[in-house]
Amino acid sequence: MPFNRRTILKFGLGGAAVLTVGGVGLGLRGTAMRAAPQALRVLSTRQYSILAAIAETLCPGGPGLPDANEVQVAVKVDGVLDTLHPGDAKEFVQALALMENALVGLAFQGRFSTFSGSSPAVRTAALEGWRTSGLALRRTAFTAVSGLCMGAYWSDPSTYAHVGYPGPPPLGAAAPGRKRGG
Repeated sequence: MPFNRRTILKFGLGGAAVLTVGGVGLGLRGTAMRAAPQALRVLSTRQYSILAAIAETLCPGGPGLPDANEVQVAVKVDGVLDTLHPGDAKEFVQALALMENALVGLAFQGRFSTFSGSSPAVRTAALEGWRTSGLALRRTAFTAVSGLCMGAYWSDPSTYAHVGYPGPPPLGAAAPGRKRGG
């Protein structure tokens, strides 16, 4: 078959259509859903599910250390989002959607699945890609999501002993070596 301009254009448009349909299909892959243990204030069930998968990856627990689900990191972050300006909470939710999207995952990391539908090893690699990305938007999204997850995790009393923190002093107690009113 001779290649002329019309043939090349026909194959080019056909290829573009196939890529578009494939990209839309990847972008529409579903989230691995989880039920929240209590009513959510800001996040939808889908957004909660994405955040819970991210929190599990960032805070897997270990010997004597609870995992993110035991500490309810995603629920705590939902509570923090409720105290933020609605615009900031909306940007956080947009970051979750980008991190979940299979098309974004394919473009940046070569994964065909959503974040929540990936294995723990793939999730870890995906988050590392966000953390070390050359794009400021990806690094900023990682910093926001991981910062809230880590803050919610390490602020739980069940994690204190693991890092040698005795916990906050009782209210009204003077700090050692200081006098009240001084």
